[in-house]
Amino acid sequence: MRRSYMLAPHGREVLAAEAARIARTAQEAARRLGLGATAAAGSLGFSDGTVTA
Repeated sequence: MRRSYMLAPHGREVLAAEAARIARTAQEAARRLGLGATAAAGSLGFSDGTVTA
């Protein structure tokens, strides 16, 4: 039997904050490597700290 779960509103907020934190970390790593933050963030599926679908 297949089960589906949904995040509660608070869980969505926590997940969004974590995704933004990861995006900022990726942007800083790219900056330090001289890759350009936009290229690195895009390769991770993030744009301006938000999750893209």
